[in-house]
Amino acid sequence: MVRTKQAAKKYESYTIHTKTTVKIEKNSSNKKNLKKKSSSTTKNKSKSLKIRRRQQHDAYSDDDQASIIKRKRYRPGTLALHEIRRYQSSGRLLISKLEFQRLIYQIINEMYGKNKYRFQTSAIQALQEASESYLTGLFDDTNLLAIHAKRVTIMPKDLYLAIRIRGGKFH
Repeated sequence: MVRTKQAAKKYESYTIHTKTTVKIEKNSSNKKNLKKKSSSTTKNKSKSLKIRRRQQHDAYSDDDQASIIKRKRYRPGTLALHEIRRYQSSGRLLISKLEFQRLIYQIINEMYGKNKYRFQTSAIQALQEASESYLTGLFDDTNLLAIHAKRVTIMPKDLYLAIRIRGGKFH
């Protein structure tokens, strides 16, 4: 930390990232050289900018290198495959129980009126398992149809065709 005005003049602060501020010591002779070089041509201007950036980078890497943790970057599709394997290996339900229960009550209330029916938890769980099994199979078939059409992405026409092949009607 700088305690005097004279010592404060030696340092100049640059903000490289939003979180960190780096202090770089001014070198008056180096600054004059940069001005001389930058005034001659545009090529020299880019060199002087490179020198300044290098100085900033060196000061930044010296002070804060230990505190920066770089996140690992995955290739496109890798994380999706990890998720698929994780969900296939687990035996749990994919839709949350509370959300599915709310959906069931909403459908029943729209069809028959408010609060006419009650459900046991085992009945809602059976409905959820059956519906998730149906949807999983439907999306498997939809994926096969997309692959058959030499595509990777599923489209609504694949879904409609899968429902039609299964014998259902889609409005």
